[in-house]
Amino acid sequence: MSAELHFYKTLAIKRNNTAKPWIYIGKCQRQINRWARFFDEKNRIFLGCKLEQTALKLREPFTEWISKLAQNSHKDINAIGRFWAITFTARSPETSDIFQNFCLLYLCISEINNNPEIQVVVEDPWLFYALLPYVSKSNGNFRTRLDRFKVSVYFYARVLPARFLFLLRGISRLILARILRPRNSFNAKTVNLVSYAIPSSLTGNTYYDPFFGNLPELLKSWNFEVHHLFPLHTPFKLFFRISRISSGRLLASWATALDLLYSSLFLAKISIKTKAIQFENINIKCFLQKELIKENASNRYVLNIWQTLTWKRFSKRAKGVVIYIFENHPWEKGLNYSLSKSSVNRIGYQHSTIPALLMNYIPAGKAEVSFYPEVILANSPANQKLLKSFGWDIPRVLVAGALRYNLRLDQTSKIEISTGVNRRPTLYIAFPGEPELSDHLLNILNSKIHTDSQTRLLLKFHPSLFPRKKLYKHIPRAELTNQQLNGLANQLDGVLFMSTTLGLEALLIGLPVYRFIPDSILSLDPMPSFLPNHTTNLCDYRTIGRLVSNITIRKTSLQPHTESKNLLYFPVDEQVWKKELCSKGSQAHCLSQEEGNLKNEIVY
Repeated sequence: MSAELHFYKTLAIKRNNTAKPWIYIGKCQRQINRWARFFDEKNRIFLGCKLEQTALKLREPFTEWISKLAQNSHKDINAIGRFWAITFTARSPETSDIFQNFCLLYLCISEINNNPEIQVVVEDPWLFYALLPYVSKSNGNFRTRLDRFKVSVYFYARVLPARFLFLLRGISRLILARILRPRNSFNAKTVNLVSYAIPSSLTGNTYYDPFFGNLPELLKSWNFEVHHLFPLHTPFKLFFRISRISSGRLLASWATALDLLYSSLFLAKISIKTKAIQFENINIKCFLQKELIKENASNRYVLNIWQTLTWKRFSKRAKGVVIYIFENHPWEKGLNYSLSKSSVNRIGYQHSTIPALLMNYIPAGKAEVSFYPEVILANSPANQKLLKSFGWDIPRVLVAGALRYNLRLDQTSKIEISTGVNRRPTLYIAFPGEPELSDHLLNILNSKIHTDSQTRLLLKFHPSLFPRKKLYKHIPRAELTNQQLNGLANQLDGVLFMSTTLGLEALLIGLPVYRFIPDSILSLDPMPSFLPNHTTNLCDYRTIGRLVSNITIRKTSLQPHTESKNLLYFPVDEQVWKKELCSKGSQAHCLSQEEGNLKNEIVY
């Protein structure tokens, strides 16, 4: 083959004067502009849509490969949950590079086969290494440089400092948790709601959880005791505010210093058989090595191990029911494994429609059954069908209705237009929860939005991220907002999103929706394919500036898509919730409650 491969830091000596097509795989905007001047911007091939199609094609084989990888690993991994604490077994490619890099490798090989004259520029050293066998020209000394890079940068510069900082942060969390620990008791009628703390939702001593909607009020009306349980990765500065809540509990209060020390010193030691390294007949050993090095060089793996140990300690005292937001994170697998041998009833609630983003929906077989909830409560029959298509047994997935969206999308009338004298066209930009995607979109906006643009930009960051002021302060007419979509709908003329479900909410409300597709970073569309007559305007690096400048003020009121909303989000089925809450550990309470209701009926 005559395709040429370049590392992004080694610009070729001779300028390319021919009209050869080229691909840039990476997110550094400065380097993209540099290579565009060298190769000519008009010859660049954009991979955004092709990358998404490739990911959807390879999703099922990848999940099967992950399952086989677990079976071919150490015998004791499944017994203690170590394998499922690794980040690349998580729900989404945005939390791990292995699936994204393989999709890029698969796509690049296809492009090289179709056009041998293509030139590829790569930022990721491991992807560069994987592409070497498929090209004819490359930097011959790069193999040695790659080995030095893996050892020096990731091991010496990252592993030890990361573990040391994790110990410091963990100790501070333990101390605060011991001082501020809520003294709550457990009984058969206890319901623990496990979710994330939302900074904008914490005001004084009150707590509002958009994930569970009005479930706490329903539980209290059924005479259950409701406790909010926050995982260990709750932001540090929220500890004081969370602990003032009478019904709040910090998971860190169940951890010990020994658990902290053990998890911080534990390394991901996994032996992989040769056959498991082959995926779609392509050797991805280098990608697997990269993931294991990153796990040992960051806090993600040790935090998940700490979560599992803490959940195990929590399970010795816990009773009643634990309900958590089902998104297939590694810490969720630790929760289920730790509570699987206790009397606690484990319920996973699907709070939003994002099954397309959940890459690792592995069917619960004999080896994995302890790492999944006893039942998954879906929002609607359509979502139930989607979960079934991922391999889940239909009895394990029940339709219980949508808690969150019944509140946020309860639009029974038209949303009128705000008519102000000085009103400008307004675009609501919803940033995803992954820092890589969020920063990439901010960099694009910084470089593509002209200073003479009259469009007002409302930036809504994901609750799990802190706003990056240094990245958005130079964007013309940009403002931060913490308001939900419904509260601003009458002022908005469009919503721009990448992979967040706020785009789906905007579509159901009736707002014009625009989706930004990054070039070589995997971002999947959360819009369900079965929605009737749903339209999303697409934009990318080339067109986003023109799109923002051309946003105009709406002249018509919005008509919510009631048909689509009813298809996705059913009303809350109280009977299903009661039945699941009354199973296993809380049966005695429900029986006594029914007897009490019967007595009341007899008396009256």
